[in-house]
Amino acid sequence: MNVFKKISDILEFYLYNRNVIGIGTGRTITSILEELKRSELMSNKLFVTTSLDSEIKLRDFGARVLSISGVSKVDIYIDSFDIYRQNEFLIKGGGGAFFREKLLASMSKENIFVGDEKKRIVSDKYYVPIEVIPSALTFALDTLRKEFKNVVLRSSSGKMGPVISDNGNVIIDVEISGEKICSAESELKKIIGVVETGIFCTQLIDKIILYNEFGHLEIIEKSRKGIKQSYST
Repeated sequence: MNVFKKISDILEFYLYNRNVIGIGTGRTITSILEELKRSELMSNKLFVTTSLDSEIKLRDFGARVLSISGVSKVDIYIDSFDIYRQNEFLIKGGGGAFFREKLLASMSKENIFVGDEKKRIVSDKYYVPIEVIPSALTFALDTLRKEFKNVVLRSSSGKMGPVISDNGNVIIDVEISGEKICSAESELKKIIGVVETGIFCTQLIDKIILYNEFGHLEIIEKSRKGIKQSYST
C-alpha cells in the first residue's frame, strides 16, 4: 500500500470529529492531501493553511479555505518537519513559512507532524532558521554573531539576494547546540527584529508520524506519563 494512503487513513480518524483543520506545506503535506481528496473531508470541513501553495491545492480539491488572519483557533493542525530530535524538538523552516506554521500550531488544540524517519537526526549542533524584519537585519546579524559562531543570511537559489518569507521578512540560519535548542529560543526572540524561530519544542507537539520507504509507520505521541510509542505496518 502507498505509504501516504496509510498515513491519510490514520489522519482521517483524527480529523473525523474536527471542524476547522490547519494544514502546513511541503512535499509530504502535498502527498497527504492527494490521498485525502478522495474522502469526504474536503467537502465538509473548513481549512486554514500556512502557505498559498497549500491553499490553492485545497481549493482545487473543492475544500473551503479560511484566511489565517481571520482565525484565532483551529481544532487540529497537520504539518511536516525538517528535523526531529527524539522526545525533544522539531526544526521547521526549510520553506520559509515557519512563522505561520508556528502561529497555527499555537492556535491548535492538537498538533500532528508527519515526516520521513530519515529526518530523525541526533547531532551535536543544528541549523535553526530565524525570521527577521529587514530593517533590523544588520543589528540582528551583529547580535547573533556575538553569541554564535555560524550565522548565515539565507540566500535565494532562484534570484539574487536573500530569501524573503511570506511575511516579507528575511531568514537567518544559526547553528546552535542540540542541548540548548529549546532554552535558546526565548533568548533569540528577545533580540529586537526577530519575529519567530523554526524551533518547535514538546509543548507544541502532540503526535509525530514517521514513515519509511518500505511503508512502515511509527507513531510517537504524548501520554500523561510523558512520551509513548506505538507501531503500525
